[in-house]
Amino acid sequence: MTPMMELSATFIRQSIAKKKNVQYFVPDVVLEFIENKNLYR
Repeated sequence: MTPMMELSATFIRQSIAKKKNVQYFVPDVVLEFIENKNLYR
């Protein structure tokens, strides 16, 4: 199945750095890990 939109790791990292919500782009466990480790801030 073809994704409805293209996503990249760069997009995710930049969005987090801009304090945008990425909860719909990554699994909950991944978001929790990123937040707990303060990654990309």
